[in-house]
Amino acid sequence: MEDLQALVILRSLAIGVDPENGQFLDPENPIQRPQTMRALAAAVRALERTERQDRRRSLAPSRAMAPRTTKEDRQLLAGLDAGMSPRELAPKYQRRPKAIRARLARLGRSTKSR
Repeated sequence: MEDLQALVILRSLAIGVDPENGQFLDPENPIQRPQTMRALAAAVRALERTERQDRRRSLAPSRAMAPRTTKEDRQLLAGLDAGMSPRELAPKYQRRPKAIRARLARLGRSTKSR
């Protein structure tokens, strides 16, 4: 079962609806117990969080979490000295502009005027 399909089912159960027929569950159904409803809601939140993280990862540049190298640092500084902005450097190093700015700041170089 796919996570998305499981999420749809859990959302339905968490609000007291039978996912098969769309009918409200009998109040005596064990799923309607407060502890069970809270557990289902927690499971829904966890799956939603996982879905958001997966979506974010799929949109991130390919080297977004890759370790930095001394060579890359030197190239970043050279690019900055050549007048390139973090936005221009980002695609070249497959990282986000914000990550480029943060790295340059860590290397003691400001990009405020760029």
